[in-house]
Amino acid sequence: MAEVQKTTQSGELSQRFIEFVVMHAQNAAFFLGQTPNPKSGEPEVNLDLARM
Repeated sequence: MAEVQKTTQSGELSQRFIEFVVMHAQNAAFFLGQTPNPKSGEPEVNLDLARM
């Protein structure tokens, strides 16, 4: 039973890490102007925020 819980917890942590990486990749793409701003429809570059 403990092995099943470890596997489930490990899989959940892996999924959370993947979501974390994807979120940062999306933010970087947005601030590097690769994704248009949803309000204006135009890409905007903000290098200070892209570095974060």
